[in-house]
Amino acid sequence: MAEDAESSSAMSLFGDILVIDLTSAIRGMHCTKMFGDYGAEVILVEPIGGSPARRRGPFANGKRGPETSLHFAHYNRNKKSLTLNLHKTRAREILRDLVHSADVLVEDWPVGALDALGLGFAELHAINPRLVMCSITGFGQTGPYAGFKTSNIVEDAMGGLMGITGPVDKPPTMTGAQQAEHITAMHAAFATATALLYRDLQNLGQHIDVSAQECVANVLENAIEQYTYTGVVRKRAGSRHPTAWPCTVFPCKDGYIGMCCTQGKEVRGAALLAEDYDLADDPVLQNQFERRARADELEPRLIAGYMKYGKAELFHKGQALGCPIGMTSDARDLAEDPHLNEVGFFAEFEHPVIGKFKDIAAPVYFTETPGVMRSAAPLLGQHTAEILHSVGLGEAELSFLRTDGII
Repeated sequence: MAEDAESSSAMSLFGDILVIDLTSAIRGMHCTKMFGDYGAEVILVEPIGGSPARRRGPFANGKRGPETSLHFAHYNRNKKSLTLNLHKTRAREILRDLVHSADVLVEDWPVGALDALGLGFAELHAINPRLVMCSITGFGQTGPYAGFKTSNIVEDAMGGLMGITGPVDKPPTMTGAQQAEHITAMHAAFATATALLYRDLQNLGQHIDVSAQECVANVLENAIEQYTYTGVVRKRAGSRHPTAWPCTVFPCKDGYIGMCCTQGKEVRGAALLAEDYDLADDPVLQNQFERRARADELEPRLIAGYMKYGKAELFHKGQALGCPIGMTSDARDLAEDPHLNEVGFFAEFEHPVIGKFKDIAAPVYFTETPGVMRSAAPLLGQHTAEILHSVGLGEAELSFLRTDGII
């Protein structure tokens, strides 16, 4: 359960950590957002025109602009905004000054782009040997694909997730909500936090190379091992699990339910939920392989029973019968979910342009160091003067830097 800034614990997980954020894609912004949610000071370095993420919708009240992107607002709360034109020498000098006291730098620039500006790991490590630098790209820093352009759909496809997702007789299906990018972000955040532990033990930072393709390929259950050991390539199976049944999505009166029963009592409960008492007592349900082989025959019997009821009723009845069952939820269902609202899954933010809005808080709960929702996403360049004052720059120099297009 996240806390607001006023009621937060004096102790936060990353309260003494300074993160420099050179990211604009979800795989980077979501990584640094997690550090900000748990107390780190995150300085988002944006070009003078603003992060490309500010130009992605949806937009508050339908008004397109750099301060109204709900996409940007979600991924950049608890951050400060510093505008720097890193193609200018003086701007790079300022960034190096910030690196002196930074703990982490996360970037998702193309391979070699920061090196070309004199901001690669070798240069920054020489300035601050304790710096942990995390570079997030589509295919990593080395190898034949390094430097190739990617996006979520490319990472989804190249990582193998798309290949096992979708109906049996249809083209592969991209997973929803940019899952490849989020999977990569979570790997990157874990790696960076772990590198900080090593840094504190050995007094030495390091460079982390995060490949989206490899992160996505890491979450394919056992599909790769199935091939390397048996030679069998897992095929798309729609919503059905390849070996378990009933483990799929079922239609019901007002939507769909998702259920995966693997144990005898659970499977019998699925039949009882459908009020098919003959099937509940049929020995076929007690044999995992036989019931999966006969899924086409048995599934319509469950569907016939489930179509009599709504998803909420099936959810509660199924859980009472010991079935792992859930309602398929859309954004409205989640926002109004009584469980999520009671446990503190949401937080309310107030943004000077967007106004008040409800967003997801930090979703992992720590008893001693809870997540802290300190601030909504920053306005473009909102903290530029504050941050530059902290490295010794005065108002006169800031005025010059603005005139020269450096900040």
